[in-house]
Amino acid sequence: MVSSNELWDNLAPKAIFYEFRRCLRNENRDVWNRLLDNEMGENEEWATQDGFEAILQTFVQELLLESAGTRQKQYMRTTGKPRGTTVRAWVSRIQFINAWLPFMEEDCTKFSERELILEVITPDIPTAWQKDY
Repeated sequence: MVSSNELWDNLAPKAIFYEFRRCLRNENRDVWNRLLDNEMGENEEWATQDGFEAILQTFVQELLLESAGTRQKQYMRTTGKPRGTTVRAWVSRIQFINAWLPFMEEDCTKFSERELILEVITPDIPTAWQKDY
């Protein structure tokens, strides 16, 4: 697996925008193409990591509902660990989703580590474990 930093080191910046496009299908690809055309036009100075993150944020916000980040936070608070998933894998997934919250909605912040533990992880600890703790 290639890290995002390696992408920027190993590919021409403009290529990263088009490689991302290859991951998309149908309407999503159309939205991405429109954003590239509208936002960037002929100016290639935008082909930077910051430019990519800005376009990606606009892309995600266009595809998601306005309250996507808020609704995702509520989902994280009320949905427990799936059966058959290890605690380590579940917490890793929660942390991954948390990192993407700011991209889902304007002015949406991710949970702090303390909030994540108190509001998302701790409520899902079985009662028997809490008594022994």
